[in-house]
Amino acid sequence: MTYNVIKYFHILTVILSVGAFSIQYFILKENLRSENSSMRRASESISLIIGKWIGQPNLLLAVITGVILLMHNISLLKSGIALHIKITLVVLLFGLSHMAARRLKNIAKAAEIQDEVMVNSIKKQLIKIYSTGIVLILAIIALIVIRPF
Repeated sequence: MTYNVIKYFHILTVILSVGAFSIQYFILKENLRSENSSMRRASESISLIIGKWIGQPNLLLAVITGVILLMHNISLLKSGIALHIKITLVVLLFGLSHMAARRLKNIAKAAEIQDEVMVNSIKKQLIKIYSTGIVLILAIIALIVIRPF
């Protein structure tokens, strides 16, 4: 019973964090070269808020609940290399989320001093980070489908 509740909570937090990062990517990509500067600033601040309040906390909870699930069923660690690859990809994804959060804060700082060249440069970096994150998420999903627990 406890294992199933933790597993449900893990899946829920994973879905919320992946959804938040996907929304951030599409908001920034859609408004990258918008002529309306207020729309660009709004998309940047919305992305920052989504990441700060939904994406990163849920990703942290997903990692914590994943570790709890592993501690609850330690035999999963002996199931082969696929789980270790998944854990490595999750750690990389966690690092990318922190890199993205830092870039969003840098965008806000550059927007305050009205440096549009810096804002656009950082946005391009951020879109690459989100694209890499999406590839990692797809790889994790593929490993889960190919080699379920």
